[in-house]
Amino acid sequence: MRVFIAIIALIMIPVLILVHLVTYNDDMRPRLAAQIVADLEREGVKKAVAHLSYLDVFISGQAPSLEVRDKATEAVSHRRGVRLLSTNNRISVPVQLDMSLTEHGLLLSGWLPTEEEVQTVLKVIGSFRPDLTLDAKKLRISPHVTHSGKVTELSPNHPLLAPLIEKLRLPAALAITQKGATYEITGRVPSDELKDAIIKTAEASAPSWKIDGQSVMSGICVTPAPFTETEPLLTFITSFFSTPTPGTFSLGAGAPAQIQSDATTELKAEWMDLFRVLSGTRDFTSDLRVFSAPYLLPGYRPKTSLSDSELQPLITALAQTQLFFDPASTELAETEIDKLKALLPAMQVCGPELRLVISSWGGPETEKPENQRARAESVKRKLADLGIPKDQMEIVELGTLYPVRILPPGDETAAWPRVELLAR
Repeated sequence: MRVFIAIIALIMIPVLILVHLVTYNDDMRPRLAAQIVADLEREGVKKAVAHLSYLDVFISGQAPSLEVRDKATEAVSHRRGVRLLSTNNRISVPVQLDMSLTEHGLLLSGWLPTEEEVQTVLKVIGSFRPDLTLDAKKLRISPHVTHSGKVTELSPNHPLLAPLIEKLRLPAALAITQKGATYEITGRVPSDELKDAIIKTAEASAPSWKIDGQSVMSGICVTPAPFTETEPLLTFITSFFSTPTPGTFSLGAGAPAQIQSDATTELKAEWMDLFRVLSGTRDFTSDLRVFSAPYLLPGYRPKTSLSDSELQPLITALAQTQLFFDPASTELAETEIDKLKALLPAMQVCGPELRLVISSWGGPETEKPENQRARAESVKRKLADLGIPKDQMEIVELGTLYPVRILPPGDETAAWPRVELLAR
C-alpha cells in the first residue's frame, strides 16, 4: 500500500507541475503582464508593453520625460512576484531641449543621450548668440533618451535646434544719437561687414565729430530688415551727416521709425524718400526744422582751407554787422560804408578763399522785391570798389541770415531795410 501511494505521488508531481505551468502561462502571466502595463500607463508611459519570463519582467514603451520613466520603473519594481533588471527596462524617452532667458543669460533644460550632444548644442547656440551666457546645469544626460526618426548631426537646421534658434533671433535696429561732441551709433545689424561700413561711412561723412560705434551688435542672429540693405542705408548716413549739426534717428527695434534734425528744403525731400525705403513704410515720425539754405543751418561753417584763426574773426564780425538803409533809398549811407570798411581787414586775411553771401531784408510791408535786390547790389558794388572781387560774392534772397536782434525802444532803424553778410 505504501509503495502504491509513493508511486501515485511520484506520478502526480509532474502532473501538478504541468498543471501549474499551464495555469501560469494561460492565466497568471497574462494577468500579471496586464497589471504591469496598467501600472506603466498610469504613470504616463505610452505604447507600454510588458513581457514575463518566469520571475523576470521585460518592459518597453515611451515616456514623455525622464521623471515619468523613473516613476514607472519604481512602480514596476515594487510589484510583488516579479523582478525588473535595469537591462530589461527598455522604456525610452524622446530627446527634449528647452530654454528660457534669464537676467543672467540663457538657461537650457531637458535631456540628451550623450555629453557630446550637450557640447554640440552649447557650441551651436553659443556661436549664434555669443552675447548670451549659457547655463546647462538643468540639461540631463541619459542613455535612455532617443531621437525620433533618423539620427543626424546636430546643427542650426536640426529639428531639435531650429525652433530654439528661431526664438533667439533678434530684430534689426539702428539709432544715431548725439552725446556732447560724440555721435553714438547703437543697434543690431545682420553682419560684421555692414557694421563696419556704417561706422566708416559716418566717420568719413562727419570728420569733425567723434563717432562711437562700439555698441552696435552684429551677427547672423539679427533678422534682416529694409534698412539693412547696404546701399540706401549708407547713402542716408552720408546725407544725414552733411549738415553742420546732425540730429538723431532710429529705425527698427519694434518702435516707429523717427528722425529729428535741422535740414534744408532739399535735404528734407531727400531724407523723406530714403527714410520711406529704410523704414519700409510711410508711417514714421519726422521732426525736421527746415531752412531755406545751408548757410542758415545752425552751426554752419564755411567749407574752406582757412584756419580758425584766419576765419573766425570774419565770421564774428559779419554776425555783428547790419547795414541799414533809409526806406526811401537803395544806396548806402556813409555810416554804413564805414561799417564795410571796418570789415575789410578780416576779409583780406582770407584772400582768394573768401566767399560772401549777401542778403537783403526788412523794411515796410509794402517793400518791393526789386528794391531789396537793389540794396544788395549796392553793397556788392561798394565791396568791389573796396577791392573785393565780384566773383567772391553772391546775392541770395534768404531774408535774415542771423537770429533777429531786438533793437532798443525808440531806435528808428528798427523798421528800416537792411543787408547782412555771411561767409560761406
